[in-house]
Amino acid sequence: VLDLDPALVHADDDFFALGGHSLRAARLVRRMRDEWGADVGLGAVFQHQTLTALAAHVDALGGSAEGAAQSDMPVVIVLRAGPVDRPALTCVHPAGGMSWCYGTLARSLHDPRTVYGMQARGLRHDQPLPASLDALARDYVDELRARQPQGPYHLLGWSIGGIIAQAMAAAIETQGGEVGLLAMLDSYPSDRWRGLADPDEHAALRAVLLMAGERPEDAPAPLTRDAVIARLRAGHHPLGAMSDAEVTGVLRVVEHNNRLVRRHEHQPCRAPLLHVRADLEHADDGVNAEEWRPYVGTIDARHVDARHAHMTGPVVSPIVAAWLEERIS
Repeated sequence: VLDLDPALVHADDDFFALGGHSLRAARLVRRMRDEWGADVGLGAVFQHQTLTALAAHVDALGGSAEGAAQSDMPVVIVLRAGPVDRPALTCVHPAGGMSWCYGTLARSLHDPRTVYGMQARGLRHDQPLPASLDALARDYVDELRARQPQGPYHLLGWSIGGIIAQAMAAAIETQGGEVGLLAMLDSYPSDRWRGLADPDEHAALRAVLLMAGERPEDAPAPLTRDAVIARLRAGHHPLGAMSDAEVTGVLRVVEHNNRLVRRHEHQPCRAPLLHVRADLEHADDGVNAEEWRPYVGTIDARHVDARHAHMTGPVVSPIVAAWLEERIS
């Protein structure tokens, strides 16, 4: 999968340190499924980044595809491990509920620091969906503080993840904690969507295509789950490597998160905001970081020449990583 001389690859080497990325991880998952029937989810590669760890994970599943679908969707994943005495950077999932999209950003940071990824509980069919976005945020804060009892807490979110991160910042401050930095990647307040009709599965399918950088209007009509999966797989996008259980979980979470956003009323926080706008996405619509003015402390507005779907990709991630390192202590 990595196009390396096998003699140079050892059992305890890190997949991503050797040149792995989301697309190659997707290929690895497909190869494992095709050659050995090991139906692990894509998240397994991000959770178990060496051959030793991945093999132990597969053994522990005992060949159960259902077990793989459930065990690879924890609420918190470690995207990068760092010293325990340094505050972590916590990256909050976008609409689809999975946070492995931040893997490139985590590896782009030169500063040795743990990077957590928050994932939606609703990806697992046996977990209830949250009643509100504030309840979701408080749940994530509890998970974060269990791992890092003291602040400062550094939060980052892309798209809907930014809305959740702001709600987490407000919850942390209500509990007496300190938020060092609130960072958002092309994220804007719920005010923009309040009052819109609730999304249906068709809207969720469109959202999945947009997350993959695809144009929904280019997909075959009618827009069905099978058609979307086929398009993702034909385009070799990492989302195309998802199992049926993972696809079901993502669609469930996308629909529910969009409902929560439409009902969410922001509670203000004092956290300083580092906001990164996708200029190619908003060339003509006037969307900007100032929309967050009533809900955050100071605003540091940055811009990148990118589309919304590419904010965690290999071009933008090193730029964002450098800006984060300017701001995080």
